[in-house]
Amino acid sequence: MAEFMALALGLKVLAKFRHNSIILEMDSQLLHKAITGGVEDLHWTLAEILFDIKNSLAEFPDVRIVWNYREVNQCADVLAGYASKMASSSTWFTSPYGQLTEWPTHMVDVLPSFCFAWWHCQPSFLRDVISKDMLGISSCRLVH
Repeated sequence: MAEFMALALGLKVLAKFRHNSIILEMDSQLLHKAITGGVEDLHWTLAEILFDIKNSLAEFPDVRIVWNYREVNQCADVLAGYASKMASSSTWFTSPYGQLTEWPTHMVDVLPSFCFAWWHCQPSFLRDVISKDMLGISSCRLVH
């Protein structure tokens, strides 16, 4: 469900920036198949979010949807791990660490109050992963 919700929110943010061409790279096979029409029997909560996703996608003239192995999508994996770690804190929902006090004005009506964002530079824990991604370096996938 998290992947569906993240994509729905991400598309709303992209719409505010008025992007025309987008490439969606994801490591969730369920989400990829749901968007591309390969899944018909979704739980109703996911089906509602998928409806919003498809409506949002219709606003973009040029959309490419790509499924990748998790190892190729390391930035998303590192961010998900960070969010999971932070959410396990007993105070996360009452006072999230790093919460921005001033959102860019065009984002106020899009982002929920619990959102966490870095607007001006990437977080330090992500720099190495982004550098490797930009150089086309991925990690190995262990197959048993």
